[in-house]
This record gives sequence, C-alpha cells and structure tokens, in this order.
Amino acid sequence: MMPPNSVAITGRTGIANWQAVNESGFRIAFDIQEIEGDGDVAYVRGNSCVFIPDGEGKFGVDVGKFLEIRKKQSTGEWLIQADIFNSDAAVGSQLLDSCPFVILE
Repeated sequence: MMPPNSVAITGRTGIANWQAVNESGFRIAFDIQEIEGDGDVAYVRGNSCVFIPDGEGKFGVDVGKFLEIRKKQSTGEWLIQADIFNSDAAVGSQLLDSCPFVILE
C-alpha cells in the first residue's frame, strides 16, 4: 500500500496496523472509473471520498483518487497486489461537506 505522505506499507499486518492508526473511524466510498486486465493481472482506477469523523458525530470529506493492481489467486479471488491513493486537495486544505458522487441520508 502506498498512502500519501508515508512510506510504502507491506503485508497484511503492516497494512492493518497503518489503517488502525491512520483511518480509525473513517468511511470510504469508491467511484470506479475503469477496470482492465489481461490474464491474472488487472487494474482498478477511480475516485474516492474519505469521510473523516469530526468528533461531533459528523464527517468532513476528502476527495481523491486511487489505483489498485489486482492479481487473480488460484481460488479465483482477485486480491490487491498494490494500492496507491491520494487526495485532490492541497495539504492543509479544509475538508468538504459532501462527496460529489455519494448521497448520505
């Protein structure tokens, strides 16, 4: 996993630990733009909205994009081999009030 402003994180345990520290309470929505592949390798490209809790029961939104490389396993499952994601906003920008492709009720 290649998160923004961080070194690459490897392995299930490393990724789980990073997420526990950096994404606790977050919700993420994906808008897949493209899926292409050949044989046992494919990529998924799209947009994302990360809903970040504000501590008062509401969320601020960070809009960004992602690219995953997936590899087909012998079980037929497609697991993420590499994942990179980042924000469209400049560092220090205010979070948005909503996601452009998700309607929350």
